[in-house]
Amino acid sequence: MDKTAFEIRSIVRERGITALGHFTPAANLQGILTHGLLSIDTLYEHDLSYYYTDGWRNDGRPHAVSLTIHDINRSMFARKLKDSRCDWVILEVDASVLWTHWCLFSWINAASSEITGHRGRRDGPWAFKRMFDDCPVSGMDKRSSRAVFNTPDNMPTLNDAEVQVLNPIAPDLIRDVTIASERHRSATKVAMKAAGREIPIVVFPDIFQRS
Repeated sequence: MDKTAFEIRSIVRERGITALGHFTPAANLQGILTHGLLSIDTLYEHDLSYYYTDGWRNDGRPHAVSLTIHDINRSMFARKLKDSRCDWVILEVDASVLWTHWCLFSWINAASSEITGHRGRRDGPWAFKRMFDDCPVSGMDKRSSRAVFNTPDNMPTLNDAEVQVLNPIAPDLIRDVTIASERHRSATKVAMKAAGREIPIVVFPDIFQRS
C-alpha cells in the first residue's frame, strides 16, 4: 500500500466510514451485479447495455462512477424520482474503494463551478479531508454547519459532496441493495439470480417517496 492509500485509509478508519452509496435505475441491477459499477465510457467501450436517465454529464467526467459517503444526495435523488417513471435501487458499496481505487474527491457537487474550475489535484488525502471541513450555514448565517446540523464524523459537511471513482468497481464490493417496497423484492431476486450473485435486500420506503 502506498503512502496516499495508507493516509486515506487512516482517515476512513478514524472517522468510522464504513459504506458508500450509489443510486441507479432498477433495470441496471443485473448488469451491475454481473460486471460491477462501470463508467458510461466503459459501458460504451464494451458495448454493455444500461438504462440511463441523463443525456449529459455536467461534471464532464463520463469516465467516472459517482458515489457518496454513507448517505446519498437526497435532493438529487428526489429530483430523479420526480422526473422519471422507472423504479430505482440504492446500492451500498464497501468503503475500501476510497483507498484501493483511483478517486477524485468533491467537497461540493462535482458539477459545480467550484469543482469544475478547480485546478489542483483532487485525488489525495488533502482533497478527501476537505470533504469534512466545516463551513458557515450560509452567507448570512455564520454558525458552524456541522454543529447546526449535527453532522456525524463519518459524513461529509455538505450532502452533495461526492466521490468520483475512475476504476471499475467489482461486483463483490457491492454489499447490499435498498428497494422501495416489498413488491419490488421478487424482481430484485430475479436480477440477482440472473447475475449469479445474491446480496442482502433492505426495504426503506421513506427514501423513495415521490413528491
